Amino acid sequence: MPHWRGGTAQKILADHIETYSMQSGSAGRRDRLRAAAREYATPAVPAALVWIFGVRPQAVAELIAGLAALTALLFALLILVWQQGIQIRNDPRWRTTDPVVTMVDDLRANLTYSSALSLCLVAGLVVAAATAPQAPEGQPDPGLSLWWAVPLTWLAAHLVVVLMGILRRLRSTYLELTT
Repeated sequence: MPHWRGGTAQKILADHIETYSMQSGSAGRRDRLRAAAREYATPAVPAALVWIFGVRPQAVAELIAGLAALTALLFALLILVWQQGIQIRNDPRWRTTDPVVTMVDDLRANLTYSSALSLCLVAGLVVAAATAPQAPEGQPDPGLSLWWAVPLTWLAAHLVVVLMGILRRLRSTYLELTT
């Protein structure tokens, strides 16, 4: 993983993008570009549908509570994977160049990114809920503005895509360890 100057968010993103391919050179860049396009473009579809159909999310408090719990679980899993990575590196059976060590490092990078993404989504929902207009007495909740709904939908869909990648990584790590 490259170490370069920049903010924490840049480092988290760079670590995450680096996990898209185990190849180096132009083949690795091509794989990372293809994976990044898929991971960042796919969430545009549900976001566009929210815009086209004018979907205005309601029950934001419940969404915040659920996503806060998910964020806490992601942080717990991140700590567990971090501890496992330390144990594997200290185990004489594994070298730092072994695929399992690389997979655990990649999983840590993906979990760090998804935890940060989930935290941003919760923060965005809190700000959106705080700035949403209150419904007049006896009127239904108008929901969030489309200006909030579209980017928050993109963030949520992006989080799902990243989590699916983590599940794929967990499966391949398991298969690597058990075969």
